[in-house]
Amino acid sequence: MFDKRGQMYLLGAVVIVALIIGFTTIYNYSKKGGTSMVDDLGEELKIESSKVLDYNTVSGEDKLENFTKFFDDYAGEGMDICYITGTEGDLDSYTYDEDGYKVPIDKKEDVGKVSITVNETEYEFGLQEGQNFYFVISQYIKGENYVATN
Repeated sequence: MFDKRGQMYLLGAVVIVALIIGFTTIYNYSKKGGTSMVDDLGEELKIESSKVLDYNTVSGEDKLENFTKFFDDYAGEGMDICYITGTEGDLDSYTYDEDGYKVPIDKKEDVGKVSITVNETEYEFGLQEGQNFYFVISQYIKGENYVATN
């Protein structure tokens, strides 16, 4: 009769390898950070801001500040959104605090470009003729900083 001890060792090794692979997969899956809506909000802000700028051009009314305030409320808690609006030489850079008040942000304006520093990172934007609208959306989740700009 054959000795079946070798088959038991082989079966035991397969079970141990399967357990190790299973635990590693579960650990890696559960280790992933939280999800961020920064990219989705960035795309939405690009689309909606272009429509507001078109409305401003056609109607002559400036609704940009109302729009940014509304969008900041819409984005919700945990999202930091910094805006740069205006024409070259007359740019306004700001964010909103938790109470909804407009807070100015320091900017560096040079010929044809403007930059702001958010969370120790400098973001530079090229200025165009007419009305400009730029933003930086950031969210800090579980040790990672998610950012979207236009």
